[in-house]
Amino acid sequence: MKIINSTFTFFIIFSILVLGLFPLNNAFAAVFVDSFDISGQEDFPTGLAFSADGTKMFVVGTLNAGVNEYALGIAFDISSIPSTSTSQAVGQTTILGTCGLSFPDGNSVDYGALLPNTISNEITLNMTNSGSISALLEIRGTDWKDGSNNSIMNVNQTHFNQTSNQNTFAQKALLNSTDGIVTNSFVPSEIVQLFLQLEAILLDPFFTGSATQTMDFTVSC
Repeated sequence: MKIINSTFTFFIIFSILVLGLFPLNNAFAAVFVDSFDISGQEDFPTGLAFSADGTKMFVVGTLNAGVNEYALGIAFDISSIPSTSTSQAVGQTTILGTCGLSFPDGNSVDYGALLPNTISNEITLNMTNSGSISALLEIRGTDWKDGSNNSIMNVNQTHFNQTSNQNTFAQKALLNSTDGIVTNSFVPSEIVQLFLQLEAILLDPFFTGSATQTMDFTVSC
């Protein structure tokens, strides 16, 4: 308790109460005048002081190690302390991962020289997810083309699988012009092996020469 003069007495609880002392039957009675809430800065106030000119009020307590200072527009009048309010904004973000595709041993698939209606040996294509999270890996292809962009073999003469020597050519998945799943768990940094075979069934039985096929891979995460 700090008596400022013979007229006012100040007490601190969770809010600061201003009590005026007025004579009542030759005695002084405390009458409520005003209050100022400091619970936003200090829940357990233990001390109160004013500057010499009464334009600043200082509060200390056990919650905050510092001294809370308040400016008064009118000396010793806590009702003249500017009112303040606080609001909160909630921030939110989504952290995205990345995924990608690389071919550590190159992206060329050479089936060698084949006779019509024969099946190639199994060729291995190694791939890795160059991103940071697991992904879906899909494949699609084009027809086999000659140097003049004529179709020599259908796209589905190429078959693929993730397991070597476990499936015959007929048991492997057919490559198509639409996406087919290679794996839905394309884990970063791990090598995924794709085993491919080609059956040389020609659209033109008299064709000889080189033909190429483009395979497009899509990685989704």
